[in-house]
Amino acid sequence: FKGGREKKVDIAVAKEMLINAFNHNCDIALLISGDEDYVDLVHEVKRYGVTVVGAFFTQGRSPDLELACD
Repeated sequence: FKGGREKKVDIAVAKEMLINAFNHNCDIALLISGDEDYVDLVHEVKRYGVTVVGAFFTQGRSPDLELACD
């Protein structure tokens, strides 16, 4: 089931970004996604002082995610 696998990947990305931001393991995070579901994650990671750079394809990107990234 593709949708279930996709959600597992989303959760894994969120977990890794939050753990590394919380532990101050990075100064910059690169998120390659256009998925609006990551907007809250970006805000939370930035709260820990990490710069979040977004990389997007023109088609299918979320304007809210683009604005949330640095």
